[in-house]
Amino acid sequence: MGGPILLKGIECEILKDGSLDMDASTLSNLDYVIVACHRDELMNKRAATDRIIKAIENEYSNILAHPLARIYQKKVGLYIDMYKVIDACIANQVAIEINGDPNRLDLSPEYIEYAINHGAMFTVDSDTHTKHSFKNINNAVKIAEDFLIPSETILNVKPLNDLKLFFNK
Repeated sequence: MGGPILLKGIECEILKDGSLDMDASTLSNLDYVIVACHRDELMNKRAATDRIIKAIENEYSNILAHPLARIYQKKVGLYIDMYKVIDACIANQVAIEINGDPNRLDLSPEYIEYAINHGAMFTVDSDTHTKHSFKNINNAVKIAEDFLIPSETILNVKPLNDLKLFFNK
């Protein structure tokens, strides 16, 4: 029996113009790439939506993390057309994160239902930045359970070969 298999991945910043903050040669050496916004949230709806979609369309993008980029009571998130963003994720085989951090919880019920009904893929995670935030996974799992997200659409529970196929779009 072999030991654990580790995949190499990174969370890239989506820059204001929709490009990623890492070069293609670096990204091509990774197993997966998570894309997310953490700054420059004050944009009009069309520009912000175009920004996110351009990043989703990047050939190396595999997962869109906390799509609205907000942190409750700390910073306003992006004002985007979430339906267009979900459609872009589906069209480009990019999974949408179900983030368990209580300060994030980006996806409202109507977006989750839309994504499920249109065939989106998901990841379920804790958005862990400290050893104490691993427990946030319970929030993400609860969301997945409450909205009956089909297990076959959650990357976390995929067999390794299926996961690699998804990432190697």
